[in-house]
Amino acid sequence: MYAAEKGNIAVMDVLIKAGAAIDVQSTSDNTALICAAVRGHEAAVTRLLEAKATVDVPGEGGGTAMMKAAYGCVYYSAGGPTATCMFIDAHLY
Repeated sequence: MYAAEKGNIAVMDVLIKAGAAIDVQSTSDNTALICAAVRGHEAAVTRLLEAKATVDVPGEGGGTAMMKAAYGCVYYSAGGPTATCMFIDAHLY
């Protein structure tokens, strides 16, 4: 989850190949996909979607990864339209 939050694709690849649980939730209920989306790490979002991360897991406050990507635009100056549109383009919502 920390690797996704930081956008560290190399570490994510190692973890995914090792069979890490992609949809595990943190103590604040966020998944790796939510952490990557809210911070606008497009490559990390793509990698997690390719690895079949579940897109509709509600995180902290009940928001899904797509909702958090839109929120990230305001809160973190990240996320936003590009990260949000990735979910729509992938026909996941």
